[in-house]
Amino acid sequence: MNTAATEVIKLDYHQLTLVCGADDKFAMPLAITMFSALRNLRQGLIPVLYIIDGGISEYNKQKIERVFKKSKREFTLNWIPYNLDSIQSVRATNILSKAAYLRILIPDLLPEFHQKAIYLDCDIIVETDLYTLWEYEFSNEPAMGVQDFYNPYISTVTAIPNLDKLSMSEDAAYCNSGVIVFNLEFWRKHKLKDLIFEYLQKNFTSKELFDQDGINVIVSGRWKTLDPRWNITLSSLSTFGRFLKLKEEEVNWYLDEFKKNPFIIHFTSKHKPWHTGHKNKEALTVFYYDQFYRERYFYYLGESGWFNKAYSRFWINHRKMILFLEYKLPRKIKTHFSKN
Repeated sequence: MNTAATEVIKLDYHQLTLVCGADDKFAMPLAITMFSALRNLRQGLIPVLYIIDGGISEYNKQKIERVFKKSKREFTLNWIPYNLDSIQSVRATNILSKAAYLRILIPDLLPEFHQKAIYLDCDIIVETDLYTLWEYEFSNEPAMGVQDFYNPYISTVTAIPNLDKLSMSEDAAYCNSGVIVFNLEFWRKHKLKDLIFEYLQKNFTSKELFDQDGINVIVSGRWKTLDPRWNITLSSLSTFGRFLKLKEEEVNWYLDEFKKNPFIIHFTSKHKPWHTGHKNKEALTVFYYDQFYRERYFYYLGESGWFNKAYSRFWINHRKMILFLEYKLPRKIKTHFSKN
């Protein structure tokens, strides 16, 4: 590679900033998310990667770095250690831990010379060049995001449980927080992080309020909304367009595009593709419904080198075998006997 040309490209592109955050339980999914993002970047991009470390072991950090190198892309990696215990008075569950709140801290944790960053959840795979998203410009909005498929508006029935106590436009967009393009300068200037945590802590007794709700309450009416292909939330795929103000032909076009030309696939169900689904009919049903997307996850996992090749094949085939024996085969038998 020509060194002089590379230096010119670095000057043009190195500010592309990607951020993930996780605890040790999500170390492997984090690695796959960033690996898929790196693999799909156009040649010559040198992104700046930040990982907010909510307790990732040294062993898994080394594995993550090896996976990133396997992408065969240049990058700059920065680890930001953060003690999750310092996040007080927020709602957490067995499914959603305090690590989910790390995204709210991004504007304060990143160096001030960064004015923009793309945040990705760790249950995501990226299928396109994120520099396309990076090129979108702000017009004094605090953030860009995709309207939630199930709760596209702040007033949708299950969006904000205490909406009646808040002064907000009912038509304001409610966005899924799994993919956010941050206007870091805006967040710092207006202290949005403090406002979000203040809201969540004041309403701590509400069992329904989580990080995504806090973000949407404070950012309400100021989102720059993105093409829904930038955050295809699989658990609510069947509800896409139900509440959105789209024509039927637009909805059908997007549903087709979600499979033909997805940008970012988001495994929002509590049942993730890395789970086995053993003796869990609900999980197996989810995996079967989203089998195309699950196969894409397995592709990036296999390419990433997180496991060695032999174990990777076993890991993937084990899950496929459980899906077949516990879900597909019983369905076929039931269908066969119902016809005879």
